[in-house]
Amino acid sequence: MRQSDFRIPRRYGIAKALRILGATLAVLVLALAMSAAGLYFLLRGESLENSTLNLSIEANIQRLVGPDYVVDLGRTSVAFDGLLSVAGTDVRILRAVDRQPVSTFGRVLVGVKPLSLLRKEPQIDAVEIEDSTLDARLLP
Repeated sequence: MRQSDFRIPRRYGIAKALRILGATLAVLVLALAMSAAGLYFLLRGESLENSTLNLSIEANIQRLVGPDYVVDLGRTSVAFDGLLSVAGTDVRILRAVDRQPVSTFGRVLVGVKPLSLLRKEPQIDAVEIEDSTLDARLLP
């Protein structure tokens, strides 16, 4: 009888598999809890209008519009339909000098790249605008 032909039977194979399965489930639950906590801290604030995500997106939009105009997002809400997005209703773009509305939008949907949130600087992926009006007399 050769030494390579001799095997020692494993008595606790099922117990080891259950331990590995339990550890995997514990890691998944921990990752889910950490994701939920991160989402809470991302969206927390006195209300959604004051949340970190909303303020960052509003600052990015303001930077795109420029210093001559002010963006008022109105009522906002967050949606998680495949893409993280912030929807604003009754959105207005005002002149910075006299606060007269240059443009009003019924609804603006701003899509955010989810991975950019990890760098704490949300990047706008897509913008949808509905029911818009523009007062061309107030444009430069």
